[in-house]
Amino acid sequence: MYLAAGFQRDTPLPVPGVEGPGVVPALGLLDRARRGQAVAIGKHPVVIGGGDTAMDAARTAQRLVGAPVTILYRRTRPEMPAAPEELEGALEEGNCLEELVTPVEILRDGANIVGVRCVRNELGAPGPDGRRPPRAIPGSEFVVPCDTVIVAVGQLPELAFLDGSRVMRHANGGVMVDGATGCAGPDRV
Repeated sequence: MYLAAGFQRDTPLPVPGVEGPGVVPALGLLDRARRGQAVAIGKHPVVIGGGDTAMDAARTAQRLVGAPVTILYRRTRPEMPAAPEELEGALEEGNCLEELVTPVEILRDGANIVGVRCVRNELGAPGPDGRRPPRAIPGSEFVVPCDTVIVAVGQLPELAFLDGSRVMRHANGGVMVDGATGCAGPDRV
């Protein structure tokens, strides 16, 4: 048996201010829009992320609000995981890309989002995976005004269906796999 659960959950954004109204997971936004359901976003959303989901979310949000959307990405355009045609499509439609920025806080006035505090980055030397890690530039903080934050920083598998099964999970929720055999619990899984 082959276990291939897919990645159906948005990775949370670990910054202050993320809890509360106005922060929208990208997969939820895309799902509701695809179904023709109402999507509650403000007039000035930003998208955080650099993958295909972020580009889809930016293009969808732009169509919903009728104005360009700002995309915040922590590395540069060549390092973006989005397919080139996805990025080009988003930019051709008038959306803006802010490269080398990391969100550090979602700013609120009461419950309402008023902006995202960011820092500018520089790229370090390539790591073991070949990617150049972003490093914050001290004193480079700035604010991107917005009223909605669409989070598209990664996706996680939804593995709750494994609870109570013989497939073992790590404390972080991932599936335990025997390194030698590739098995995930019972024989032949």
